[in-house]
Amino acid sequence: MSLRRGIRSRKFLVTGLAIGLISTAVAAGATGDVPTGMSRGAPTTTPRAAPAPPITRPMAPAPVAIAQLPPVTPRPIWGEPASREQREATVAAVRAYLTAADAVYTRGSAVGDAEKRVATGAALGEIAAATEELTSQKRHQSGSVTMASASAYLQPEEDRVLVVTCLDSSAVTLTEDDDTGRNRRVRTASRAGTRTALHEYTLEKAGDHWVVLLHSLPDDMSCAR
Repeated sequence: MSLRRGIRSRKFLVTGLAIGLISTAVAAGATGDVPTGMSRGAPTTTPRAAPAPPITRPMAPAPVAIAQLPPVTPRPIWGEPASREQREATVAAVRAYLTAADAVYTRGSAVGDAEKRVATGAALGEIAAATEELTSQKRHQSGSVTMASASAYLQPEEDRVLVVTCLDSSAVTLTEDDDTGRNRRVRTASRAGTRTALHEYTLEKAGDHWVVLLHSLPDDMSCAR
């Protein structure tokens, strides 16, 4: 499958949506569970309400060693499985990409050298666009996604591999500042395994390491088949 054909056959993420946010929204079953257009009332002269109490968030499970990470259920469209060495190297590269992206979303900072080492092209642009959107909407992410399973597949293009992974974004929390200065919870963390979805990452070799080039979504995002 050529890269051009692969682009046509996969639904790419809408530019400007954070990884944790898009996976929680789809895994929840409806975008309405993550509202993006909350109405805001006009300022009043009533006393400002006290800030919401601290949230006790479920902790994300500790990362599983790549070698022990279970594979996803294969699909013919993904191609031929990569070797064990390629799988471990490329899945580790995707994990590094996810870690870097979540760190940027949490800090609300610009993309730096750390992100440029793990991503390039559209995948790097996605991090920058998502950070800008979170900032413009006065939203803040905390928590991070984890890999529940992952597989790697060879691609016709030389030095390219497709990693398909089931991401668990249950530990991701999203809050929004409203016009009164309060911090409104848009997405609350939940028990591990309750928000999962399949994601696809196309990687290419950059010298002695792998970098994420493209992030896309399969037509069927269910992790369990």
